[in-house]
Amino acid sequence: RVLVLSPHYDDAPLSLGQSLLDGALSEHRVTVGVVFSRSNWTIWFHPTRRRWPLATAIRWAEELRNARRFGYRTRLGGLEETVLRTGVIAPESFLNPDFDAAQSPALDQVVAMLKRWSADHDVVIAPLGIGDHVDHQLVTEAACRIMEGGATVAFYEDRPYAVASDETALA
Repeated sequence: RVLVLSPHYDDAPLSLGQSLLDGALSEHRVTVGVVFSRSNWTIWFHPTRRRWPLATAIRWAEELRNARRFGYRTRLGGLEETVLRTGVIAPESFLNPDFDAAQSPALDQVVAMLKRWSADHDVVIAPLGIGDHVDHQLVTEAACRIMEGGATVAFYEDRPYAVASDETALA
């Protein structure tokens, strides 16, 4: 039983799609846990706080389509993504190279959720936190914390952020 942590909708299929289809993950019972599943990020309209239920419904429908296509189950964390938590839509608010996930007030809530989720799985696969996305860094730090607590955790490169990163950042 494998739990793949996806900070947002679509992060797991973007990063691990081929493995889910016919690679190593296709041989296992996979659940994708979308940690920050309250979203207002969509191409269909300008994101505002009051539109989060509609944006979340759109993103959830997209995730269900991905789950059918790639053969995984889903679990929703219900936490608000950075844009909703802060109310700031500017990329600098969620792509922050100076963000310290270990000091974030949101970390304890993410760690508690991952502890509950990981109890039902043999292996947890988490993003590496590449690309300075605040939510990805929070999930990575929380995964490190549950690993310190005894959970078996592996990591994957965050796509598309890893593609845009130079060799130094990847190292």
